[in-house]
Amino acid sequence: MPWTSLPLAGILLLLLVAGIVRPLVQYARHGSFGVHAFRSGHNIRDALFLLLFIGYVAHGISGPRRPRLVRLLVTQDGDLHSFMQPAGAALMAAGILLLAAAQLNMGASWRIGIDEGRSPGS
Repeated sequence: MPWTSLPLAGILLLLLVAGIVRPLVQYARHGSFGVHAFRSGHNIRDALFLLLFIGYVAHGISGPRRPRLVRLLVTQDGDLHSFMQPAGAALMAAGILLLAAAQLNMGASWRIGIDEGRSPGS
């Protein structure tokens, strides 16, 4: 299994769930995408938030290309290393599933960015 590509796949799946699927569900249910970034007047904060996600994707791309930069302090041949890769993949998958479930349960209160003029649920 290509373990080195798994972090990038997880990050892209996370962005797909949180940035595309969830706004579409929000629009279908409530008539609004729920994306309020760059609308509140705090453009520096929103730009830094966007930069954080760009950094996540860059880190996921750089891992497979330069594995020595992200290698764990565990030998490649050890039992612990062979256990940590599937365990990490399982934790990542569980985290993405929990994120999706949590976002769906937020209902109309779900938003990306802060809309200071609205109260939760409206």
